[in-house]
Formats: sequence, structure tokens, C-alpha cells
Amino acid sequence: MMSAVSGILMAIQTGALVFLVPLFLADRARLAPARVGMLVGLTAAGRLPALWIGGVLSDRWRRVRVLAPAAALAVWSLASGGVTGIVAPLPTALVGELVPPELLGIAVGWLRTGTDVGHVLGPLGLGALADAVDLSAPFFAGAAILIVLAWRCRRHAAPPRVG
Repeated sequence: MMSAVSGILMAIQTGALVFLVPLFLADRARLAPARVGMLVGLTAAGRLPALWIGGVLSDRWRRVRVLAPAAALAVWSLASGGVTGIVAPLPTALVGELVPPELLGIAVGWLRTGTDVGHVLGPLGLGALADAVDLSAPFFAGAAILIVLAWRCRRHAAPPRVG
């Protein structure tokens, strides 16, 4: 599940934020290339404090309690990239806490594989969806996939019920 969430987040981040948002801003919002570049640069700069905030919150409030709401808020990351910065350090830290030491290497390997697959398939899949349907289709598809994955993570993160 963590590998799938990480892969989807990377696919959306690379496919939507890096390629589709600038096209969307230039095509639909009619922004000049200089304005598009400034907005993309601000989004990237916003990730730095978000990474720090995500790490602080996860240390203070337990990782699962921060991961589920952050994954649900990842829809906003399609526009700003900030929530992806909050979510990014959490899967590895969570895997480190939940997996027995002898399986840690395999678990982190699966997590990184999901992330790498998202980096490769994100631009391809979201770009093909934008070409086949509409420029806004990848945003809706990414949001729907993230909502489903966040809901599944929430179900797995719920504390066990006592008697």
C-alpha cells in the first residue's frame, strides 16, 4: 500500500506538476511563459518548508496520524506541491517503524520501486490521458486515485477495536 501511494504521488507530482500545470496555465489561464516559470519556481520553493513541517509533525503526532490526512490533502498538491513535500518523508519513516529490522531493506526497496515507477509512468500516463481526453482529465484522475488510496490507508491506520 505504501509503495502504491508513493508511486501515485510521484506520478502526479512529475506528470502533473512538472509537465501539465505549466501547460494548463499557459493554455487555459493564458499566462505568459515568465509568469508560468515564476509560479512553478514558487511551488518548488514551497516544498522545502513543507518537508520540514512534515517531519516535525510526524515526530510529534505519530506518522500514521499525519500520513492519512496528508494523503487526503494531496489533491491540493496538484496545484502547489506543498502537501507532497509533507507526505514525502513519511512513507520511509513509517516503513522503518513498522517493518522488522530483517525485512527493512526489502520494504524500503519496494517503496523506492513504487516511487521510481511513478517518476517514469507519471508523465507518460498523465500526458497520454491529457492528449486522449482533455488537459484537465489527468488532474481529476489523479485526485480520484489519491482519494481512493487515502481512504484505504485510513482504513489500515485505524486502531483495532476492543471487545
